[in-house]
Amino acid sequence: MKKLIIALSILAVIIGAGAFEQVYVSKTLDNFIERTEALKVALTVSNNALEEAEELEKWWIEKKQYLEALSPHNFFMDITYSVYEVIGNIENDEIPQALTRIEILKGQISNLNHILCIHWEHVI
Repeated sequence: MKKLIIALSILAVIIGAGAFEQVYVSKTLDNFIERTEALKVALTVSNNALEEAEELEKWWIEKKQYLEALSPHNFFMDITYSVYEVIGNIENDEIPQALTRIEILKGQISNLNHILCIHWEHVI
């Protein structure tokens, strides 16, 4: 009986850790998309786009550390480069290129969310 309780406890920890990882990754990537939308609005409407982009960079660097602990690093390397590219585009007043890169970022993040998180089509 003691071995069964230990086995069930270990199983519960594994399932709980997996559920936490799925929720954390999904919410973080969804938040990233919201932040890119805010950056896109800042580029087209207001003059604080560089501040918004630098805020996205700081946020991403912090979150990336935790995501890399849960998923392969290669998935996040391109995202980081794209964020830096958006900042460079904004600094050089290349607004159309920055908007294009933001759309690419949104696509990359949506793709990562699809790859890293469990979806019904992956299960069936």
